[in-house]
Amino acid sequence: MKRTISLALAVALLSGVTLIVGADSAEAKPWKKRVNHRQHHQQKRLAQGMKDGSLTKKEYCGLQKQQAKLNRMETKMRLSDGGLSKKEAARLEKSQDRLSKNIYKQKHDDQNRN
Repeated sequence: MKRTISLALAVALLSGVTLIVGADSAEAKPWKKRVNHRQHHQQKRLAQGMKDGSLTKKEYCGLQKQQAKLNRMETKMRLSDGGLSKKEAARLEKSQDRLSKNIYKQKHDDQNRN
């Protein structure tokens, strides 16, 4: 249980760092906003999966690791050359698509934590 909470806290902190690092001016490009919005939405889906029992601890931890990896990748991209290019955003979105499919599969695989 401690480990799950620690992992969730670490991911939340990484998400916060990503959002702070990625916070450009009010005129941020649409693809930059889309990347952050999707990460936030996927994090909510993971939390809901734990809350409603559709994700086991093992599934949740595995998906959280994938989310953390995605956050690290985004942070590296944003810091590497002063921002997120369209090409980098497309690469992130492709990774987000894979994670989204994994979340769906795990939430609907008839394994309950109860």
